[in-house]
Amino acid sequence: MGDGAGHVDAGGEAAQGPHQRVRRRSRGRRVRQEALLRRDALGPGNVSCATCHDPGRAFQDGLSTSVGTGKGDRNAPSALFAAHSTFQFWDGRADSLWMQAVGPMENSLEFASSRLRVAHRIADAYAADYAAVFGAKYTLPALSDTARFPLAGKPGDAAYDAMSAADKDAVTRVFVNAGKAIAAFERTLTAEPSRLDQYVAGDFTALAESEKEALKAFFVVGCAQCHWGPMLSDNAFHDIRFPTGRLDGVADEGASAGIPKLLASEFRAGGSYSDAPGSANYARFTPDAIASLRGKFKTPVLRGVADTGPWGHGGTIDDLHLVAKHYGERGLKDDDPRAVGPVEPWIAPFDDHTQHLFGGLLQSMHATPRP
Repeated sequence: MGDGAGHVDAGGEAAQGPHQRVRRRSRGRRVRQEALLRRDALGPGNVSCATCHDPGRAFQDGLSTSVGTGKGDRNAPSALFAAHSTFQFWDGRADSLWMQAVGPMENSLEFASSRLRVAHRIADAYAADYAAVFGAKYTLPALSDTARFPLAGKPGDAAYDAMSAADKDAVTRVFVNAGKAIAAFERTLTAEPSRLDQYVAGDFTALAESEKEALKAFFVVGCAQCHWGPMLSDNAFHDIRFPTGRLDGVADEGASAGIPKLLASEFRAGGSYSDAPGSANYARFTPDAIASLRGKFKTPVLRGVADTGPWGHGGTIDDLHLVAKHYGERGLKDDDPRAVGPVEPWIAPFDDHTQHLFGGLLQSMHATPRP
C-alpha cells in the first residue's frame, strides 16, 4: 500500500516465505481472538478489539464515537477493509496496518495498556508461537525478571523510562511484532461480492433501476473523483465539513494534527521497527502541505458503507439519505463552528432528487464478511 507518502509494508510480508506468512496470520488470529474474548488480557480495562471492531457489526461498534476505557472523539471505522488503506485512522496518524494495531493499546481512552504489559502477555501465553514466527530474528527477552522488565510501563512511565536502552528496544520489538501479527490476521478479512460487484461483473439485474440511475449520477456529479477503485476510496484527505464528534464541541483539526503525529512516531513505516523503512517517503509533507490538511479527513471506504453507521468522522449522521444530503449541500456552512477548513471548490452540489438517489444507492452497499 502506498500513495507517495510511503509504501506501507504492514508487517513486511513481501519479504517472507509462504509458511512464515501463514504462521504470522495464524498467530495474529489467536492474539486478536484473545483480545476479542478476554477483555483483561492486553489491558487493565473491560476493553477488547471487539469493543470498537465487533465482527457481528461489520467490524465496527455502531456508536457515534467509540467507548474504550473512556469516550473518544471519533467514530470507529470498520476494520473489515483496513488492510487496503494507505493511511489508518481518520487523521492519517498511522501509515501501516501494524502501526494502527499497536496504537489503541497504549491510548488512555482505548486499552489504557502498555508495551510492557503486552510483552509479558505474549511471553506468558504465546512464547512458542512467537518463536515460530519471529524467533529466528527476534528472541523473547528474559521477561520473567520483573526487576529488569516491570509488569507494566510505556514511554513516560517511570518504570519503563528507568530501563536500559537495549531492554526498552527488546520490549518494544515484542510489542511491534504483536501488532504485525494482528495486522496479518486483519489482512485475512474479506467479504462476499456485493450487488454492485455482481452488476460490474455483468449481471445487469443485480441493481434496481433507481440504483442504476444513481450510479450514473455518481460519475456525472463527480463522486468518483474521491470514491473510486475496489474500495471506492482514493486514500487521500478531503474536507466535506462534517460536524465534529469532540466531547468539547470544538471543530476537529483532522489530518493537519494527525500527520505530525505520524512523522514523530517511532512506529512510522520509515522508522527502525518497519520491515521496509527505505520504502517510506515523507517528502511531500512540507509545513505548508500539512497546514493545508486542516479539517481534512481520510476518504471513507464506501464498500460496506450500509453496515457501518453512524457516519462521518464524528459519527453525527445516522441516516444515509442525510449523508447524501450533506454531500449534496457541500457540508456545513462556512460559518458553522462545528467544522474547519474550506470545501474544495471542485466538489459540486447536487439537487434533492440526486440526494435521494444516492441515499438509496448507499443503502445497497452491504458487505457480508466471509467466515
